[in-house]
Amino acid sequence: MQADAFLSLTRLGVRQESWHLVVVPNAFLTGHRVEIVSLAARYRLPAIYPFRFFAESGGLLSYGNDLLDNYRRAAIYANRILKGAKPSVSLSET
Repeated sequence: MQADAFLSLTRLGVRQESWHLVVVPNAFLTGHRVEIVSLAARYRLPAIYPFRFFAESGGLLSYGNDLLDNYRRAAIYANRILKGAKPSVSLSET
């Protein structure tokens, strides 16, 4: 899908009085986040995005977990388990 297709879909939504945009997390939409954010801003559509980097690209609001923090925590848990801690105990600790 190219920028023209995004523009067509956005115009269609505005004409049909669609008054918001919810972007779901997937690789395709993440790859085109700049276009999506700019079109939402151009047509003044309130939008919610799945990841922080959408908001950092100019989006209104993101609501989701921090992916980098998830990877960091996974490494901490893996380290504990490799050092001999029980997985059930490791995952319940903060």
